[in-house]
Order: sequence, then C-alpha cells, then structure tokens
Amino acid sequence: KRQELYDLVASMVADGVPIDGVGFEMHETQAGPEPGVITEMTKSYQKLGLEVAITELDVHTYDVDQQTQIYGDVMAEALAAGIRDISFWGFTDKHAY
Repeated sequence: KRQELYDLVASMVADGVPIDGVGFEMHETQAGPEPGVITEMTKSYQKLGLEVAITELDVHTYDVDQQTQIYGDVMAEALAAGIRDISFWGFTDKHAY
C-alpha cells in the first residue's frame, strides 16, 4: 500500500500536478509503528520536494504507560525526520478505533 501511494504521488509530481505535501494517518495499536518507517517514508516524500505532516495520530491501547511510550517514540522519530505538523485524532480514547 505504501509503495503504491508513493508511486502515484511521484508520478503526479513528475507530471507537474501541483502537490505541496502529503499527510500520514497513523492509527496505531499497542504494537506501534516499526522503528524507522516514519523516517523512511518522510525522507522519500521530501526528496520529491513535498512537505510531510502527520494529519491523524492516535494510539489505541488500554495501557497508559505503553500509550505514552508509543506517542513519545512517534513524536521523536517524526520530529527528527523533519515533520513539523502533527495533529491528534480524537479528543478521548473512549471513541478511538
């Protein structure tokens, strides 16, 4: 899925379609994202000249310590990769996925 979307966006950029950036939706479970994936994806889109944002971020787990760790890991990797815009999904865990 990731590669297909990247290929589509790269093709559109190559064709001159005016695209300024992309947004990642990250609805994470207790496993969290694989380390390095955020950086890899971000850098690939930045090479196309695009801004990258996390447009939806939530972590669904009932373990608050685990949730805190995953949010921290995601934020640290995202900021280190050059992402400057991060929006959280939902205002309460009660309505999370």
